[in-house]
Amino acid sequence: MQKVRNCSPFMDTFLDFPDREPPIDFIKNSPIPINWINGSGIIIWANRAELEMFGYKPEEYIGKHISKFHDDNALFEDFLRKLLDNEPVQNCSAKVVCRNGEIKDVLINANVYSANNRFIHSRCYTTDVTLLKSVSRERKENVEELEYKVMHIEQLYNKMVAEVEDYAIIMLDLDGTILNWNKGAERIKGYTEKEIVGQNFRIFYLPEDRQSGLPEKL
Repeated sequence: MQKVRNCSPFMDTFLDFPDREPPIDFIKNSPIPINWINGSGIIIWANRAELEMFGYKPEEYIGKHISKFHDDNALFEDFLRKLLDNEPVQNCSAKVVCRNGEIKDVLINANVYSANNRFIHSRCYTTDVTLLKSVSRERKENVEELEYKVMHIEQLYNKMVAEVEDYAIIMLDLDGTILNWNKGAERIKGYTEKEIVGQNFRIFYLPEDRQSGLPEKL
């Protein structure tokens, strides 16, 4: 029977089997970008995926203060404070400056490795969401452009309706409240826009017709 063995600090347990991958090799070559930061904010280790994502060589990244690579230092200070208080950080949105000057949008999840109640280093897992954010921004811009066009069309329509004098064109809401009143309605009905907008269309009916519920039948 295969035995479950302890291999701390990298894993609590693993299944004993031939030719297993050493845990440290798994972490170093993980496709998930990972880095460790000490209590002063210095990057003390980063795996291959982390370095490749931002384009840095190990000597350009490891040993440097993490704020050097973050676009928002205030956000990073809050991030480090939480870790020093032994609080896990989940989906922290940040902007990281790459070696080529590009700024990547990332989400950072992190927790703390400690010994004897002493902070040793953080364990940060980085996810690149640049493309997702770009698509989201583009979609928002398209929606805003569409909303502007719709508003412009509505303005042109309302202006056209307001100028018609031969026909009474009235817009009501679902409760029968008058929302607009054109020149034709003013000429035919005799009410000015100021007098009638906001009134219920039942005002056009005789008292006996209103009492019999005639407006609601039309």
